[in-house]
Amino acid sequence: MLADSDGLGVVPAQDLTPLPARFTAASPNIVVIMSNFDTHSAEVVIEAWDEPPPLDSEENVDAEEDIVNLSSGILSAASPAGGPASATIDLGQSATTWNLRVYRHDLYPDLDPCDESLDDVDNLERFLIQFWPTRK
Repeated sequence: MLADSDGLGVVPAQDLTPLPARFTAASPNIVVIMSNFDTHSAEVVIEAWDEPPPLDSEENVDAEEDIVNLSSGILSAASPAGGPASATIDLGQSATTWNLRVYRHDLYPDLDPCDESLDDVDNLERFLIQFWPTRK
């Protein structure tokens, strides 16, 4: 989950459960990204671009796009289950509507995400999260 430093109190909360066929959901000041696995730590890279970044064509990668309004543009990553927040990430622009692209790279595509023996095994997937401002 990525949350804007202005918090969710700035805007009305919405249901942030991704639709069944999606793994991301965006609402003002928050982005929720679902893992294929229950509990693990994963590498997360967040990038800010001035224009749409090139598309990734790797195998075993899911990709989704959305739009999100961020009031401060300063984000923290945290687990929706209450895990610790990361250091803040400043996208460099406040009060901006951002295009969002999320890549979920399955590092072990032959593993069964329902296999409980994988609980707490780290680095099963990697996420690349890209932001670029919408054009008005």
